[in-house]
Amino acid sequence: MFVADWMTPEVVTVGPTTASAHAMHLMRDKGIKHLPVLRDGRLAGVISDRDIKAFTPSKATSLDVYEINYLLAKATVKEAMGRQLTTTARTPRSKARRS
Repeated sequence: MFVADWMTPEVVTVGPTTASAHAMHLMRDKGIKHLPVLRDGRLAGVISDRDIKAFTPSKATSLDVYEINYLLAKATVKEAMGRQLTTTARTPRSKARRS
């Protein structure tokens, strides 16, 4: 069995220049935790809800809510996304792992 057997056929994607806030809203509205990031039609990475949460200022910040929302609207997915890809559609499911 391969990872491709478990993949969603109609995938919601974003580009690297998409606003982080937009990606966050897409994930919330679609009930998903990860979005593939495509550059020129090819997979460039993945952004998760955790990546965006880690990118936002902590609760101890002196910024108010409006300033935080402004910063998130200006920040791009490329700036917020994390780790490199380690799994592809042709990876055997037994070898796929969380990283």
